[in-house]
Amino acid sequence: MDSTTQRIPRDGIPCEETEPRVENNTPSATPPLLPLAPKLMLMFWMLLGAVAGVKLVQEIWRMAHWSTGDIAIAVPAGAVAGSIAGGLIGRITRPSLLVLIMALLAGWSLGALAGGLVWAETGQLSGGSIGALAGGLTWTLWLLRERRSANQ
Repeated sequence: MDSTTQRIPRDGIPCEETEPRVENNTPSATPPLLPLAPKLMLMFWMLLGAVAGVKLVQEIWRMAHWSTGDIAIAVPAGAVAGSIAGGLIGRITRPSLLVLIMALLAGWSLGALAGGLVWAETGQLSGGSIGALAGGLTWTLWLLRERRSANQ
């Protein structure tokens, strides 16, 4: 036996022979969470878009006074269109555009809530549109201010 596998007993206690350890440099089967973050964010935006698409198409359906197809047509059509739009939004990586999306969503939500309180179902769509315009205007003013302060 060579000196790497032979153990000398200490203090009169016999030691067992052990095999040398071999370190394995193969990657683990589960990937780390960080590379999954963009995919999870894309899935989030697709789900959010699907919900928003269903809600939007159902509101348009009710405003048009169509009695048939509210669930059978509007839900799948809104979900598909919304998830495609959400997937496209999820691919955005520029921070200023992400702020724009958040401003539009926040404006839409606040406007739809206020419009729904005042004008019921028809007010949600018009209030949401006005709120999204206000969010876009706020983003434009923010962007102009940021560019002006960066130039000084």
